[in-house]
Amino acid sequence: MKYSNKSYNDIVNLIENITLNKSLLSIDRKIVILNECIKVNDIIGDYAEFGVYKGGISKMILDCTEKGNLHLFDTFTGIPEDDTVNGGHRKSDFATDLTEVKSYINDCRAIFHVGIFPETAVEHLKFKCVHIDCDTYQSTIAGINYFWPRLVVGGSIIFDDLDWHGCPGVRAALNKILPNEKIYTYANYQGVIFK
Repeated sequence: MKYSNKSYNDIVNLIENITLNKSLLSIDRKIVILNECIKVNDIIGDYAEFGVYKGGISKMILDCTEKGNLHLFDTFTGIPEDDTVNGGHRKSDFATDLTEVKSYINDCRAIFHVGIFPETAVEHLKFKCVHIDCDTYQSTIAGINYFWPRLVVGGSIIFDDLDWHGCPGVRAALNKILPNEKIYTYANYQGVIFK
């Protein structure tokens, strides 16, 4: 694999080159996603990203893995409605150009599900690693309800913006739907749960 036998600095440079101007995540959060995806590469199942934005993390996931498709869920017109939790994001935040994202990712393993989630969800899929970066309470609830039952044993869900003041709905959604699951925090404003 491309990231095998690389020094930490080499890995950081690879990640930053791939995601340059295409992701708002800090390098420590990118590395957590990279590590989780690599760990499950040989498990049967697919990858998913809910909240794609400009595609930087999606491209990184495809670049660091070899087995399984990557399902990309996003409206690409921005957040579909104001967060129902005070202090959260507003409708249309993070709108981006779908054609540009598809051109940038340009990988046959990328499967786009364009529209409002969970209407774009597919029932028969199983996932080994999921990155949820949808920012609002109601979208995070929808993401947990869809992905958690479809997550294979040994898989993980990575939640972005956990405990960040601009996305209070992420923690609220986890507390409501998965109150008894241990949440691991390897980087600021990010949580990982395992099955």
